[in-house]
Amino acid sequence: MSKKIGIGIIGMGWMGQAHSRSYLQVPLRFPESGLKPHLVICSDNVPERAEQARETIGFDTYTTNWQEVIDRPDVQVVNITTPNNLHVEIVRAAASAGKQIFCEKPVGRTPEETAQIAQIARETKINTCVGYNYRYAPMVQHAHNLMQSGQLGDLTHYRGRFFFSRHRYGPLYRRSHQTG
Repeated sequence: MSKKIGIGIIGMGWMGQAHSRSYLQVPLRFPESGLKPHLVICSDNVPERAEQARETIGFDTYTTNWQEVIDRPDVQVVNITTPNNLHVEIVRAAASAGKQIFCEKPVGRTPEETAQIAQIARETKINTCVGYNYRYAPMVQHAHNLMQSGQLGDLTHYRGRFFFSRHRYGPLYRRSHQTG
């Protein structure tokens, strides 16, 4: 039997859509988890974008007021994909309401804002997560292991690039590519 978890997403731009589609994949990709995310409500300050997300992705409802996402008793997880300047205010409100939080990076615009958000999470004892999705990609782990092993000598600088679209192969949002 699956445990249903109510999801509310604030910010339905590209990243909010990507996160939404990923939630839909949880029962298919991780059936052993017993979790079934339920897309309760999405919010965006552009009404057409919020309404389109409800229609195409399958949220129960939408709003242009992010506070309504937090106020919903059937939302257990608040996913924040807004512009970075809104993160502190939204995290504070969601944490105060006892919601679990997934906040897209960067969490804060400055180290001080990030520390403030971390303190809010500690004080309210909520679960938080940040979207560092590349950290455990096989290619990144391989590069890390090579560097740590010393096989490459003493490195003073590293720059990595991804020459592929992770969305083409993964469960996240697919973008159509236009030529011309």
